[in-house]
Amino acid sequence: MKFSLLIFLLTSFAYCSYEKVTIGNIDSYYEQKITKEQLKNIILEIKKSFKEQLNKDIFDYSTNGKPINLVYMPTSKIENLITRNQEQLHRKENLAKRLSEQLVSSQKQINSLKDEFKDKKAQMDKKIEVYNSYVNEQNKKKKLSKEEYQTIKEEIDKRKKVLNEQLKVYKNDKKELRKEINFYNANVIKYNRIVLDYNRLSRDIERLNRTYKKVRGQTFGEKKTIKKVSFKDGKTREIETNTKVSMNKIEIYGFESLNELKAILAHEIAHLVGIPHIDSKGSLMNPVLQKNQIDNLYLTKEDIAAFEKYF
Repeated sequence: MKFSLLIFLLTSFAYCSYEKVTIGNIDSYYEQKITKEQLKNIILEIKKSFKEQLNKDIFDYSTNGKPINLVYMPTSKIENLITRNQEQLHRKENLAKRLSEQLVSSQKQINSLKDEFKDKKAQMDKKIEVYNSYVNEQNKKKKLSKEEYQTIKEEIDKRKKVLNEQLKVYKNDKKELRKEINFYNANVIKYNRIVLDYNRLSRDIERLNRTYKKVRGQTFGEKKTIKKVSFKDGKTREIETNTKVSMNKIEIYGFESLNELKAILAHEIAHLVGIPHIDSKGSLMNPVLQKNQIDNLYLTKEDIAAFEKYF
């Protein structure tokens, strides 16, 4: 079976030839994305690009050429899942970015509050020390009259009351600082959870993309095999097999931009004239659409070698 498939692929591109193309059916889905005039201009740009790089025409635009159809294909379940995951990933990324900025701001605020609280604590410790020192000093006094004792007691109570008020403010400041720290820690936990979710979604998308290959375009053709058998004396004498492959149309199933359409269409036109896929990163004829070809359509040396070999 593998041998037969190999023969088919080889013979499929053994009949490379100059072709003519034209604009076929454009699904209504694409009416807001591209006009026939824009599509024609893209085809002519591809023709010019190929000619400049190959020094020869390999196809032309003609009203009686082989049709290029823009066909709307509903998205599959797995593609919808990838899209939903990508949307979630984008939301998680934005949320993580905002939280990260908040954490930096909160960290600065907490550090500032800690410095202030450190000063307040030092002042409070000093006031407590002064109060305790005063009380100890008064306790050393002996043979106090009732009036002296009452005066000292009132002074201690007065100082204690002031100190308690200051301690109340100090404890409230400490409580506020603790609230800020707890809020910060909660956001850190939230941020870490978002990062974990982000990484999980990234892995899921990568896994889905590995198992899903989105077909952007396809070239269709017919394979005809003619067998001639000769007999002699009732026995098979000779079998002659002639295989002919004729590509007759191109279908494009989706594109995100006109530049992407241009790269997809150039790839399929190359198939139309008989150029097979090549396993070369960055090449137009790589079976997977290459980003560099979307940014700037050109033939790599591997592409040119394929044209020289098959065309």
